Amino acid sequence: MKEARVVFGIFKDRDQLEAAVKKLEDSGSKSENISLLIPEEGSYRATGPLNKALEEHGTVQESLIAIGFPPSEAERCAAIVENGGALLTLHLEGEEEDLLEKAEKVFEKSGGADVAAAVEHF
Repeated sequence: MKEARVVFGIFKDRDQLEAAVKKLEDSGSKSENISLLIPEEGSYRATGPLNKALEEHGTVQESLIAIGFPPSEAERCAAIVENGGALLTLHLEGEEEDLLEKAEKVFEKSGGADVAAAVEHF
């Protein structure tokens, strides 16, 4: 089983979220490793690895657990997203793991709340 790190943060402002994504891409993060989960009119818009997890697991909470969130953190983050927050994640593996601290700083400086990292098993 392979492992990767997942950096995540909650954003309440869409402009801050978009700024964080741009900064991540500008700092060398691959766009296919960046995921967004945004509530939209009774549904969710997901991109990247989170989209695949949401398709496979059906609920936000189960999707977050599938990508490495501890169950209690998945429950808390799912509730925030369900109440209008947006979730941004960056999946790092192998050589990319040196971007972990840089990514956490980008999330925080862009206005992300509850910025943390988890281990993803796949």
